[in-house]
Amino acid sequence: MRENNLIVLALLGVIIGASGLAFGAYSAMLVQTGALKGEEGDDGDDGTTGPPGTVGLVVGLWEHLQRNKSYSPFSDNWNWLISAANNLFNNSGYIILNHNNTRYYLVKNGLYRITLRLVLTGCNPAHSYYLNLYKNGVIDEELEFIHPTYSIHTINAEFYISSDSDDYFELNCFNGWDDSIDMDPGEECHQLVIEYVGDY
Repeated sequence: MRENNLIVLALLGVIIGASGLAFGAYSAMLVQTGALKGEEGDDGDDGTTGPPGTVGLVVGLWEHLQRNKSYSPFSDNWNWLISAANNLFNNSGYIILNHNNTRYYLVKNGLYRITLRLVLTGCNPAHSYYLNLYKNGVIDEELEFIHPTYSIHTINAEFYISSDSDDYFELNCFNGWDDSIDMDPGEECHQLVIEYVGDY
């Protein structure tokens, strides 16, 4: 009798486990296809509705980012671009990288959500630092104004950028004090995710 109960419990465990795997696979498919809808976006600055809460299609993922000083005027220890290294995923139907992986071309028309995690080192608590978004070579937005408390500062930024299929963006770290700021060398400290939200 006890043996029969164990067999029934084992079968129930297998059935529950299989249904959990199936649900997980279905959920992952919804996220990848963009069919899963999130909460409605926040109100925009002009009172209109902001970007919809649609979960985007992940089209780029990098977990190792580096400081790049190869391109003027971003060629100093205090003024440089963020370069994508260690590419985990990049769908070239949406993104093409150029200029030593510092320039992200958004080749499909539409709206993109960019999420960035970055750890800066060598910060001077007496000075200020900036994370800037450049679009097509022109400063588009100050993503973060940093007045660090310590010599290490973590940035978590999320922003939206539109593309007419020929636009590109660059991410710039800058300070006006000639400080030599750098990025933590650990790969686990950084992440850049690009999602395609949809046509606009």
